[in-house]
Amino acid sequence: MAHQTPHFVALRRVRTSRAAGLAALAAVLVLAACAWLAVKALDARRHLLAARTAAQAVEQAALAGDLPAARRALAVVQREASQAHHETSGPLWWAAAHVPYAGRTPRTIRDLTAILDDVAADALPPLIRAGEVIDPARVHVVGVEVPLRPLLDSQPPLQQAATVLTDAQNRLGRVPDTGVLGPVARARAEVVAQVGRLDDEVSRAATATALASRMLGAQGTRHYLLALQNNAESRGTGGLMGAWGILTAKDGRVSLSRMGSVEDLPTTAPDMSGLGAGYARLYGTDPGLWTNANESPTFPYAAQLWLSMWRRYTGHPLDGVIATDPVALGYLIGVVGPVRLSDGTTVTAANAVATVEQHAYARYAVNRARKTWLLQIARAVFDAVGHRRLDRHALLDALSRGVQEHRVLAYSVHPDEQRQLASTPLGGVLPNPDASFVSLVVNNAGGNKLDYYLHRAVDYDFGTCHDGIRDSTLTLRLFNDVPRGSLPAYVTVRADTGNRSPVGSNRLLVYLFLTRGAAARTVTVDGKPTPVVTGSEGGHPVIELPLDLARDQTRVLVVHLQEPAYGEQPVLREQPLVVPQVSRVHWRGCGSG
Repeated sequence: MAHQTPHFVALRRVRTSRAAGLAALAAVLVLAACAWLAVKALDARRHLLAARTAAQAVEQAALAGDLPAARRALAVVQREASQAHHETSGPLWWAAAHVPYAGRTPRTIRDLTAILDDVAADALPPLIRAGEVIDPARVHVVGVEVPLRPLLDSQPPLQQAATVLTDAQNRLGRVPDTGVLGPVARARAEVVAQVGRLDDEVSRAATATALASRMLGAQGTRHYLLALQNNAESRGTGGLMGAWGILTAKDGRVSLSRMGSVEDLPTTAPDMSGLGAGYARLYGTDPGLWTNANESPTFPYAAQLWLSMWRRYTGHPLDGVIATDPVALGYLIGVVGPVRLSDGTTVTAANAVATVEQHAYARYAVNRARKTWLLQIARAVFDAVGHRRLDRHALLDALSRGVQEHRVLAYSVHPDEQRQLASTPLGGVLPNPDASFVSLVVNNAGGNKLDYYLHRAVDYDFGTCHDGIRDSTLTLRLFNDVPRGSLPAYVTVRADTGNRSPVGSNRLLVYLFLTRGAAARTVTVDGKPTPVVTGSEGGHPVIELPLDLARDQTRVLVVHLQEPAYGEQPVLREQPLVVPQVSRVHWRGCGSG
């Protein structure tokens, strides 16, 4: 080793000391920067919490129709969101966000505040403007006349807000969600959920206003078949069509021009060309009876069949179909108030279903007399709607409840409108989600009215996962609760067997819609293996089997199946009958013990 002079050794010590000093200084600067970022992040959090509180005030004031209060709260939201964005902007935040891996947390914080600032500045103001246009203090729904100008004027701001929110959703998808600190990751998840919810609501509102204005005759007179479904005799979309009417909409004014019983309509061969071979396998090739056209739970199928039969019967095309049932009728009576018939009968929200689907059968021994009386009820309710001032919020709540329960359905022959309808519960289209799915659907095969007393329960039990497949079990219970006593023959007698079946017995065609890609391994009824018919509809495998139900009898169907191991919560779709279905889900993710 070469001899080092004292001068060289001293120089090296100076350099080492200087390097150590610089390293120490860099460490101090890094710590100071981290501390500064932490302080700014805490300040930003404080501002975001204040913005969230104010945003809740905006929503509450808007729902209450207090638009001045909503605007004041909006100003607070914008100020606090802007300040939070300011606290997390600048060169230091930019540099921190670009540090490999460690920069994920500051980048997430910075991006979240920027997105929320844009939402507050560009999405919320047009929502307030839309609220001003359809301010309940200025817009009144009187009877069946809906002012169209507010609907038309609200569409541009709603579309503007929807565009901003969709862009925010896309940007949030690029914000890091892994490798970030736990509190920041949770904040990101909360923002994604809140913006997603608002985006969905605004998109639905924009779609609804555009649809409503066109379907209510803003661009020309529309004519619709009104199908009144009687779910005392079940069909796929709820119940068979027992009565009908023709609705005419022009410039927001809706009139009921004709009403009649389904018995007034002759059997007419429908056009089935657009339904496919899968439909015929499950429901047959001759649904020429008006009461059999809605055996499928897919409402567009029923609507297309009804419209084709109407055109062949009358020679006149219609613009679509609106369907509802006595349960939804009860929701509507809850808004308009009780209606009194000429014979002194008073129909209320509480007794509407029992009056239409139970008491009417005991009152009239002749089927045609009963249907005439039911038409009087429907006409009385429509007339009450047409002559009473309605609470807009109560009306929307009643309609929304009916739509969410699939008791109010709509179909349009105009393709752009139908595409929009199909994306909402109003369209009555079976969803095909990337999630586990089940829907129990029954069709009355006895030709009686005993489904008023039908009780249904579905237990969906998820098993273990292996290689992307899950073993699951479905347990279905059907109970016939028809009371003992005197009921008219057309309520109890089975048309498929005449008087040969015990009084009160029922017969159902049971359809079980499964997860896309699922396959049943075994099917048992009351513990015994049972052959079934299989098919598919809307991307779902379908199991079909007939089932007899004696009075006071419970039948138990158990289906063991294999299905794709989706990680999302399952979707259960319930058929809208009289007695609500009891649904139980025993769900666990594939990583659960």
